[in-house]
Amino acid sequence: MSVLNARWPLFRQPKESWYRIGASEESGSREFFVQDPDGYLVRLSQKSTGAL
Repeated sequence: MSVLNARWPLFRQPKESWYRIGASEESGSREFFVQDPDGYLVRLSQKSTGAL
């Protein structure tokens, strides 16, 4: 089951952040929050790194 199929509302819009780690590399993440039926917030996040 996906978050979309579960119809959980987005609590916060998707956000992408990148940080430089050294002279030639970056680290980033994408994340968003949904709220489950019991009211708990669930953060879904994906990290990635790459060369500049």
